[in-house]
Formats: sequence, structure tokens, C-alpha cells
Amino acid sequence: MVDEQASDLQAELDEALFSLEELIGESPQEALSMFESLPGEVRARPEFRLSKARALQASDALEEARALCESVLAEAQDPLLEADVHHLLGDVLEDLGESDRANEHFLTVLTLDRASFSEQRHLTDAELIARVQTLLSQVVEDLPEAARATLHGAEVELFPSEQDVRLGLDPRAFSALGEDGERRQFKVYAANLDAEYGDLEELGEFDEHVELELRHQISDHLQL
Repeated sequence: MVDEQASDLQAELDEALFSLEELIGESPQEALSMFESLPGEVRARPEFRLSKARALQASDALEEARALCESVLAEAQDPLLEADVHHLLGDVLEDLGESDRANEHFLTVLTLDRASFSEQRHLTDAELIARVQTLLSQVVEDLPEAARATLHGAEVELFPSEQDVRLGLDPRAFSALGEDGERRQFKVYAANLDAEYGDLEELGEFDEHVELELRHQISDHLQL
């Protein structure tokens, strides 16, 4: 009975957090109002405070967002939450023009995400890379000939490199387009796609969603 009640409570919290996150994209101010309407014990939870920080960032209250991120980070004990806080704090610092400090947090995200991936992945490294490479090859093959001709290559890696992150690439990016004159190299980061869509494997929808994401990514990079 106790386990069932705990499960029901967690389901309610997950639903409330999902609704809050959705509202941030639509109206940050309404999201902040929703946050304040929640019970105090819910507002005190770190994952809800992190959502409030996202809403503050979206409302251009950057210093408040920074302070709240730092407060949550000081208390974070779960590595997944810690990585999320570092990621948001890096974003906020970039918005504040503090790129060097932002990069420190993004490099920490890369380290934490690599560790989490090694414990939670549903495929081996080789299996995941091969699967995403197959999807990527199909996406590239379906490109208009003129667009395909501008690509020097399209390859899959697990994560962005530390050097790429230092140069400003989001450690959780799904893809990147490197350019050297007219030569373009499209890179896809399989572990980040798995973090976003891996749960869909149980529904048999992983390939479908990853392929759609890759089409969106390459179309965006090539401005199709």
C-alpha cells in the first residue's frame, strides 16, 4: 500500500513537472505563476526549482535564474539532476556574456553525461552507432542532389569532443556541421539522441523518431 501511494505521488509530481515545462515554452510568466501556486513542499523540490530557473531565464531574469541554479546545484545529489543544473547554468551564463564560465559548466555536463550513459544505455556503443549510422545514411541519401553534393561526409560519434565543447558546441547537441571552405562534415551524436529517445525503444518507435530528428537537424544545418 505504501509503495502504491508513493508511485501515485510520483506520477502526480511527474505530470505537474511536465505541465510546468510545457508552459515555460508558451508563457514563462504563466509558468512562474503556476510554480507559485504549487504546495510549498513541491516548490522546494530541486527539479521544480530548476524549472522555475528555466522560466526565469525565458523571462530574461538572468541574475535570478543564475542564483537559483547555483542554489539547486549546491544541494544536488543525483548525478542526472546535477548535469541538468550545470547545463542550464551554462546557458544562463552564456546569456549573461560569461562564455568562459559557461564552458566550465558545459564540460562538466559532458563528463557527467558520459558517466550516466555508460550506466543507462539500452544498446552497446557499437550497436547504437551502427543503428544511428544506418538512419543517417538514409536521410543523406534522400537529400536533394545539390544539397548532398555540399557534404564532404556524414558520420556518427557518441558525444561531442571536449575540444568542440570548448569551442562553443552544446554538449547535448544532436548534431553539428563543420565547415572548411566548401567542404562540410555533418556529425551526429548518438548518445545524445539516445538520451532523448531511448525510452521509445520499448515502444518500437526509436528509429522513427531518431530519423525524423536527423531530417530536421540536417535540413536546419543546410538551410533546406
